[in-house]
Amino acid sequence: MLSSSIALLGSVALAAALPSPIDISPAVEIALLQQPTSSVRWECSVRCWVRAPDLTANLLGYGDARLLANGSACSDIDQWSVGLRLKERSIVRLAAEGVELPVKPEWNHTAHAAWQPRDDYNDIFRVGYSRFDEDKSPYDIEREAYERALRNKTLWEVHGAERLVFDSLVVLATAEEDSSIPLEAVKSFGIAVPNVNLPPTSRNGDFHWFPDRTRFAGSETQFDYYFSLRLRNGSSVEFPAGHAAFIPASEPLSLDVPKENVTIILERPTNDRSGWGIPSRGNCTADNSTTFSVEVEVPSGDHVFESGKELFLPTTIRRTKGTAQVPDYIYFRPSTAGAETWCSTFGHSEAERNEIAFGDPSFRRSHFEFGDGVMKLQMAEPVMTMQQEQEEADKEEGFATQTSCWSDGPGIRQAGGVELDHSVEVQTVLVNFTIPTGMMPTFKTTFKDYFTHLQVALITKQVCGDSAEAKLPFEVDEVHEDDLWLEYRRRSHSLLRKTEKLSLSHFGNLSITITSPLRSNGAPPVHYTHPTALSPLLLPTIPTAHHDDFPVLLNQEIRKEDGDQLKQRRYGWDDLRGMEPLLEDGRWQSVGQVWARKVQREKDLLKLKEEQEKASFVAQV
Repeated sequence: MLSSSIALLGSVALAAALPSPIDISPAVEIALLQQPTSSVRWECSVRCWVRAPDLTANLLGYGDARLLANGSACSDIDQWSVGLRLKERSIVRLAAEGVELPVKPEWNHTAHAAWQPRDDYNDIFRVGYSRFDEDKSPYDIEREAYERALRNKTLWEVHGAERLVFDSLVVLATAEEDSSIPLEAVKSFGIAVPNVNLPPTSRNGDFHWFPDRTRFAGSETQFDYYFSLRLRNGSSVEFPAGHAAFIPASEPLSLDVPKENVTIILERPTNDRSGWGIPSRGNCTADNSTTFSVEVEVPSGDHVFESGKELFLPTTIRRTKGTAQVPDYIYFRPSTAGAETWCSTFGHSEAERNEIAFGDPSFRRSHFEFGDGVMKLQMAEPVMTMQQEQEEADKEEGFATQTSCWSDGPGIRQAGGVELDHSVEVQTVLVNFTIPTGMMPTFKTTFKDYFTHLQVALITKQVCGDSAEAKLPFEVDEVHEDDLWLEYRRRSHSLLRKTEKLSLSHFGNLSITITSPLRSNGAPPVHYTHPTALSPLLLPTIPTAHHDDFPVLLNQEIRKEDGDQLKQRRYGWDDLRGMEPLLEDGRWQSVGQVWARKVQREKDLLKLKEEQEKASFVAQV
C-alpha cells in the first residue's frame, strides 16, 4: 500500500509557473507574487482548509481537506492535490570587513528648539502630515542623508541559505474527460511519519533586531499545508491551507541522575534612575553595590529539566560583597531563546559572532528583566467542549462582548518565589517553579539553536543611608504659593525619593536543557539533520498499520541564496494579507487546533448520544 502510494506521489509534478495567457484572479495572484508579469484576472475564487493532528514521530493518522471554489473559470481546474512542506532559511547582513560605516548623527536639543517654531502644525493651509525638504529640521536632513548612505551596497556583506527539508504531495481528486472536479468538497488523506524528530516551531517571532540596525540576523521556518490545483493547460497554482506543527520526542529521563550544586554570581544592577518604581540609590553613596551568589541543587551534567513538572530546588543565598542591600525575595524563571548559529559564523570577531548569535546584549537584559521569557511551542491547545462554547456564545450575546482569541498557550504559568530573611548573611530555602508544558524545548535546527536557561532573580532592599526605613514623615513640607493654585497636591521630589519602593533586582542565568512534552517509548527518533532521516508522507488513503517502508530521505542540501532571494523575510502567507480581498479560510489557522476542536466535538456528540440512549432506556422501563 505505502509503496504504491509513494509511486503515485512521484508521478505528481510540483506546481509549475502559470503561463501568461491564463486570466488570474486576486487569489491566484497571491500565490504567484514571484511572477510580477501576470496581471490579468482569472475568475475563480479559491478557499482552502486543512485540519490534521499535530505531527509526531511514528504518527499514522489522517487529516481532512476542504476545498471551496467559486467563479465562472473554476471549471478549468482538473486536479486537486494537498501538500505538506517544510522549508528553512537564514540570512545575515553585516558591515564588510575593513569598511567604516557612516557616523550616525546625534540628536541636538538646542538646535531642534531653535528650529521648532518653523514647524507650524497649526498653519491653516497645511494638509496632511508629510514634511517637504524645506520643512525638515536639520536633524531630519542629517538623519536622512545618513540612512541613504547606509544603502550603499558596497558597505555590506549579505549571506543567505535555504533548505527544503521535504515536500510531500498527494492527489485528492482528478477530473474525468471533460468534467471538472467537485468545486465544494471535503476529502480525507493519510499521514505517515517515520521515527524522526522534525524541528518544533515557535509561536513567537524571534528575529534578531539591533538598535542601530547596522546588523541583521534571522531565520525563518515555513511548515504549511497547501493546495495545488492543476489547470487544463497543464499549469498549476498553489494556495495556503494552514500551518502545521511538529512536537519532537525526548528520550525518557533517567530516575537516578545525581545532583550537583551550581554557584551563580548574580549581576549587580546598573539602573540608577528614580521614579515610578524604577530602583534608586536613595541616600546611598556612589559605591553602594552589593554582590550576591546563589547555590542551586540541580541535576548534574546537562541540567535536564522535564517539561510540565513542578520543582522545588534547594537554594542557598549568600551576600559576598557590600552591605548596601539585603535579600528580600527570590524566584526562578525558565527561558528559551534562539541563537543564530549559522549567521554567527560570518562575524569578523568573537564579539561580533556572539552579538549576531544572541542579539544585542542590552535588549537581552531588558527582555529577561521585564518580559516573561517564555517562548511558546506551536502546538494545539486544549479546546472547549460544545457546552462551554455554547455558554461563551450566550455570554457574548447577552453582554454584547467578544471573547479574546489570544491565549498564552497550554500550561504557561508564572514561577513562584520565596520571601527571604533580611537579617542573615547566608540562608537556604526551597524555591518552587514549574517548567511550562507549552514551552519551547532545547533543540538544534539547521540554522539556529534553541537554548534554554534558568533565570535566577533576587530582589533586594537598600539599607544604606536613611532609606532603610523609607517611611512617610508626619511633618509637612513648606508649601509654595504656586502649589495652592493646583487642582491636586504635587509631591515634592525629596518626598518622592523617601517614599518610593527602594529595591533592586539582581539577575543570573544557568544553562539548562528542557525536554519536549512528548517522550519516546522505543528507539529514539532520528534527528532531521542526520543523513539517514526519513521524510513524512501524505497518502491517498488512511494507513491502517505501521510500515517500515519509508524510502524517501529528507533533503539535506543547503542551497545558497542570491539576487532577489536575499530578503529579510520571504516566508509566511501572512505577509500576503491585505493584498487580496480577505477570504475566510484556513490559510492562517493552526491545522492542529482545528483538528483538536473536531476531536472534542466528536467526543461530545458520542457522550450526548450515550446519555440520550440511557434516558430513553430508563423511560421505557
